[in-house]
Amino acid sequence: MDVAIRTVMPKDRYLFCSDGITRLLREEELAEHLCRSDAPADILHDMIELTNVRGGLDNATAVLVCVDQA
Repeated sequence: MDVAIRTVMPKDRYLFCSDGITRLLREEELAEHLCRSDAPADILHDMIELTNVRGGLDNATAVLVCVDQA
């Protein structure tokens, strides 16, 4: 597990996910999904669905934290 200390700012998004997602989605694709204005559940659903379309050989688990106020 990696640990980092960050200053939380409004509109920040933090994605915590398993390698079942990061092995099948490129960093640029993750960024594109995270920049969408959709509801967090919709963003995660689309990411996981895309990993499954690409083979989904490992579990695809994710949590997305969206900061409204710091």
